[in-house]
Amino acid sequence: MITHACLLVKYIHNPGVSSTVQGGLQEGVLTVATDQVVEQESMQMLLAYTVLLTKFHDQGATLDELGKACEAELQKRWRVDVNFDVCYGVEMLTDYFMCSTQNERIFPVPLFTALENLDSELDKYFLYSKTTPIGSEASRKFSQK
Repeated sequence: MITHACLLVKYIHNPGVSSTVQGGLQEGVLTVATDQVVEQESMQMLLAYTVLLTKFHDQGATLDELGKACEAELQKRWRVDVNFDVCYGVEMLTDYFMCSTQNERIFPVPLFTALENLDSELDKYFLYSKTTPIGSEASRKFSQK
């Protein structure tokens, strides 16, 4: 989730990029694209976790079982037929320590633990650093005001 967004944000904040397009149109388009990527990836992860927690809490699920259950949930709630790629959602859940795997079965961590883990992992993306191009550029802009 954050990987794609970080690449787009770095691209947006590259001074050479924004100066090449008159009126900042490119920045606006890339900002919208970044927001949509983050939103889509977040929803994939949250749907996978919600289904895992509500339907497979004790017994866990295989990737195939979880994918089919996510598709069924989308059909039930929104009447849409989709081929839900659960692999990426589970990868994100694993990266954020919101699930565990055992014998090819995926288990959700308890809700409050998942929230704490997610909060802790996301906080790492917002640490201020003078060594990052975005952080140093932001501090220069702020100090000039």
